[in-house]
Formats: sequence, structure tokens, C-alpha cells
Amino acid sequence: HLKLFHEEKERQVLLALDVNAKMRFGTRSTFKSVQAARVASLLGWSALDKQDRLSACLYGDVEGGIRYYPSKRTKQPFCQMLKTLTASPKEEHEVSLAEVCSYLLSITHTGALVYLISDFMELDRTYTQTSSLGLLAKKCRVVLVSVNDPSDRTIPPIGRLNISDRRGLELSIATESEKGRRAYEEKWNEHVDKLEELKNSYRLSLIGLSTESDVSRVLISAFKKMRKGKGL
Repeated sequence: HLKLFHEEKERQVLLALDVNAKMRFGTRSTFKSVQAARVASLLGWSALDKQDRLSACLYGDVEGGIRYYPSKRTKQPFCQMLKTLTASPKEEHEVSLAEVCSYLLSITHTGALVYLISDFMELDRTYTQTSSLGLLAKKCRVVLVSVNDPSDRTIPPIGRLNISDRRGLELSIATESEKGRRAYEEKWNEHVDKLEELKNSYRLSLIGLSTESDVSRVLISAFKKMRKGKGL
């Protein structure tokens, strides 16, 4: 059971959850999408328990690319969001962090608590387009919850691995090659550095977990650090 941010009696809490195709991936324990849904579920029930005004936003493979569930103290919109997460996607879209932050700017109240839940792996492409995240951070308290799979960081020697996305972009990785594996790890390190830079530039909070993590334990530990003012 999570009890967070007691200092405000009534606060808008907004959960923004990445449901792009890249999240439906996992090599250990579960998919990133499932782990992200667990995060959203725990944060949402906690907010409702404290009678915060909870709203939610799914972006990616949902109707129209972005689907918003308005702020209410009832469980109904939140339960609708959870139900959507359990259903197979009916539409395909690719919505970036920059795009969803621009949308959130138009619907959030000043001082709202916004959770962005994603693997943030698209930062390599949109890193120079994240000014909307900076603007959102000036208006709201923003917490990044990064959900990754161990294979995002490193890859075992399993022969040549060919990866393609739905736009037709292809990547071939020689996993038997130590040089190839090292290059793969360097890309992950670049991603981590960019995420850390965003955190520091915009004074965000950052929570990291993997598909193998105990979500409840990670969140409880993270918020204890927040309350002590140690940062994340």
C-alpha cells in the first residue's frame, strides 16, 4: 500500500502511460507493457485511496493515438483505463514523448503531479524535441518512471540478431562479436546519460525498474527517498 505526498489535501494526479508497440516486449519475467500497467495500477489506486483527483492518459496504440480519462474521484474512469490496457490494440500509432507532453500541457492544472511511464527508448530520436517536457516540468511536478527489459542494456551471444520496426527500419547486431555487444551496451549507456540529463535539466524525479523488478517494493523505496529530499 503506497501513501504518497501527504502535504496536499487535494491534488490532480495524472498517469501518462506509453502504450506504443515497443512496450509490448520482454525477455525476462514479463513484458514492459505489463510492468508499466502494474505501475499505473498501484499509483492510481493509491491516488484514489487518498481522494486525489485522478486522471490518466494512454498514448500510442489507442484510439486516435492519445486517449484521455478525465480527472474524477470515482473509480470508473480509472477502471476503464485499466480495461483498455488488458485489451488487444485496435489501432496503430506512434506517439513520441514530445507529442504527449505537448498534449498534457493543455489539460493539466498548475501544480499537478504527473507520472510519465515509459521505457523512454525513443529519446535517441526525439531528444532535441523535448522542450514540451521542460514546459510541463515548469507547470507540474513530473516523475519519470522508466520501465526497461534487461535486453535493453545488454544482449547475450546468440548469433546475428535482425531487428525491425513497423516503419521498416532494420538493425542487424552481431551478438557473437564482443565489439558488437559492446556497441549495443554503449547505446544503452548513451540512453541512460540522456535520461539523466533530462532529469537534471528539468529537475524531474526519476524511478527506474525492469521487467524483473518487484514494482511495489521499487515504488515504496523511491518515494521514501522523495520524502527525505534525497532525489532519485
